[in-house]
Amino acid sequence: MLTVSNTGTLLPDTVGDLTEPFLRGKGRVADKNPAGHGLGLAIVASIVSVHHGDLTLTPNPGGGLTVRASMPGY
Repeated sequence: MLTVSNTGTLLPDTVGDLTEPFLRGKGRVADKNPAGHGLGLAIVASIVSVHHGDLTLTPNPGGGLTVRASMPGY
């Protein structure tokens, strides 16, 4: 299992939508957004899915996100 947690703004309870490509915390990203393109969690979700793992996204009470990816043993 891999767990990554960060701080930041409060996120809605619908954080599961963040695995959709080009979607970030405040909605669709613009081409001029230097902070990223909203592909990171979409890539993680694809990798976890291909390996038949589980991915959970949980908003932190004080802001930010905790992501847990678990993969079955091979």
